[in-house]
Amino acid sequence: MAMKRPADNPKEVAGAKVVDDVLKGWLPHVHEFLTELLWEDGKPRKPGTLLILAQDGLWKACIHDTDQRVSGWLSGESWEGLLESVNKGLGDNTIVWRLKTR
Repeated sequence: MAMKRPADNPKEVAGAKVVDDVLKGWLPHVHEFLTELLWEDGKPRKPGTLLILAQDGLWKACIHDTDQRVSGWLSGESWEGLLESVNKGLGDNTIVWRLKTR
């Protein structure tokens, strides 16, 4: 089986800004963290990632700041509460970040 060729200009595809008005209205800090391509000074920014999983009776989130190479974990009893905690943590800068070693 041969590998499929990527789009002609993958940088344009990968660099397209994603917008979701519902997420932006409900969880503005999460939306900004996941979609913003520029820092406030106008310099390029790599958007963060958010992994959500259910484990041991809890919802858990691993939030990764791709640009700063740090990650943090949060947990909650519902996925809505978990996402609201992530949003609050991003908004008031209370997420405990750990340096990614690799």
